[in-house]
Amino acid sequence: MEFKKINQLRIGIRDFDVIWDDDTRGGSFLYPKEDSHGEIIIGMKDRKGCPDSVLLIIIHELLEISLIEQNCRYNSPDALKTFEFHFDHKSFDCVCGLFTSLLSQFIK
Repeated sequence: MEFKKINQLRIGIRDFDVIWDDDTRGGSFLYPKEDSHGEIIIGMKDRKGCPDSVLLIIIHELLEISLIEQNCRYNSPDALKTFEFHFDHKSFDCVCGLFTSLLSQFIK
C-alpha cells in the first residue's frame, strides 16, 4: 500500500498541516488557533517499510478528529488526558462518512 504524503487537509472549516515526522513515533494533532492552521503529526520513526503501522497512525488521528467534529469525544471524569467516546448509530454513520472522505485523501 502506498500513501500520498499530503501536506494540508481541510476538515470542515478548519485547515490542518500534515507533518510527516521522521523523528517521532506515533501520532498526534492540535486544533487550529485563531488565524492559524492546526497540525496532524504522523510519526514515521522506525516505520519505513511498515505501511500497516503508518495506516494505523493515520486512522487513529483522523478517526479521533472525526469523532470530535461530531461531538462524540468527552474527557473522562476519572483520569487526566483520557477520553471517552459516546455516540449512537446516526452519529456513527456521520463519523464514518467524514472519516472515509478524509482517509481517501491519503491513499494513492
